[in-house]
Amino acid sequence: MKDLRDWIATLESHDLLHRVVKEVDVRDCSEIIAENYKQATLFEDVLGYNSQLVANAISSRKMMALALDTEETNILSEYASRIAKPTPPKFASTSKGARCQEEILAAKESDVDLTTLPILLQHEFDGAPYISAGTVVAKDPETGEYNIGIYRLMFRKINELGINITAPHRLRWFYQKAYEKGKPLEVAVCLGLHALDHLAAVTTSPEGVDELAVWGGLQKEAIPLVHCKTVDLYVPEHAEIVLEGRMDPIGWVEPEGMYGEFPGTYSGMRKNPVVTIQAITSRKKAIYQSATHGGRHLAYTDFFVLIPQIELSIHAALRNAGIDVKQVRIVAESAGMMCYASINVRAKGDSRNAVYVILSSSRQNFPKYCVLVDADIDVFDDEVVMWALSTRSQPKDDTVILKEMRIPSSSDPSLVGPAPYSMSKMGIDATISLDADKSRFKHSRPPQVVSRRSSKGNNLTKLVENIRKLLQEKGPLFFYELTKEFPEESFRNILLGWNELSVHREIEEGMDGKHSILKNGEIR
Repeated sequence: MKDLRDWIATLESHDLLHRVVKEVDVRDCSEIIAENYKQATLFEDVLGYNSQLVANAISSRKMMALALDTEETNILSEYASRIAKPTPPKFASTSKGARCQEEILAAKESDVDLTTLPILLQHEFDGAPYISAGTVVAKDPETGEYNIGIYRLMFRKINELGINITAPHRLRWFYQKAYEKGKPLEVAVCLGLHALDHLAAVTTSPEGVDELAVWGGLQKEAIPLVHCKTVDLYVPEHAEIVLEGRMDPIGWVEPEGMYGEFPGTYSGMRKNPVVTIQAITSRKKAIYQSATHGGRHLAYTDFFVLIPQIELSIHAALRNAGIDVKQVRIVAESAGMMCYASINVRAKGDSRNAVYVILSSSRQNFPKYCVLVDADIDVFDDEVVMWALSTRSQPKDDTVILKEMRIPSSSDPSLVGPAPYSMSKMGIDATISLDADKSRFKHSRPPQVVSRRSSKGNNLTKLVENIRKLLQEKGPLFFYELTKEFPEESFRNILLGWNELSVHREIEEGMDGKHSILKNGEIR
């Protein structure tokens, strides 16, 4: 089973790891991580802590491609293929020998001290240090169905964390059920996992589909699970650290926030439940993991782990709508707010339908903006997308504005007014109309290189005769098509031969830009 240590080795072998060997104060870690934003950062020696610290470990398309063992442009296909083949987990009959329980850091609630973990203050105005890469495992109190997800956890006390479950995720519904019955909800927070484990944690599975089996599909093998020490939950055996706890039925009452969120700005204060930690287990020489959010370089944060799920959701919706979709890309720099998609327009209305689908169909309610282009445009090439946008659309005809749409997150600072919020969305149809003259949209490119095969060439009279014959037999031709037929001639000789025909008014250029030889008796 691939674990965090395997992933760190993979990152380092691809020059995607910044290793800090010298002793570092935990208060300096966030700035060092931000300075090396295009890589993951591993701190080997954090002053006053026994754990190493790794952060920003799944923060780019390149990293995601490595995790899925594929090319960057094939992430969507590989991701879809893996989750379509769920593999049920292996529940261990005993916890003996489990790596995540090699050390018992706290056997009971009174022994818990979260300050022994290098929890970061990631942004200058955060309400407190946050555990940001914790995969929370819980069970539906009625059905026993497992859920895994990543939720931010704010340090409150040495044994207590605030947890943000204001959004409509399954953990919220699990807690709601327990709260209504006046019972606590048991949870386990798993820290230090492989990139594929984090991808599994943010993958939304349809009702009735075992999330633990989807997790196994992503790893291409059954996930070994071991029973916790103090709660009735199974957790991944390869986790670095496990916090066992409960969410008491107090409701959404405790202040939580602020936090530098994925758009690069701060989320506001919220009222949330809390998690009381009652035991901590770990591997020997455990590695604590932190996830990055926000900051100035949005394209290189751990928010990227969400992007394949958003892209897949949009791609599937387009296919279900009968659209011949080719590529979907969520632009990382936009914090999920911008989507580029390419399609084959097969019938009138396809492109407009596609814009509506992109803006309204993802489970996560992303994106806010989209640009739709033809299948000949590579959506992973920003320059080409901007060219298509500039040359294939008219704002008055090809812009779609949707109002009163569901929001992906209240962390978007452009949302104003009292909650609950709704938002507007905009799409631009930059596809070529089916009624348009397609030749007007050809991309101008340099002519193909012609390598001369000989330095001799023909005399001018012979060359003129050959040009005339070529145009008579194969014309009309573009000028570059003509030059390709005479690789043995210098370009100057071709121009001189062309000149002879032009002087005698034998050549005519049509309105399509192609040249032909006038037949005898034609008048220009």
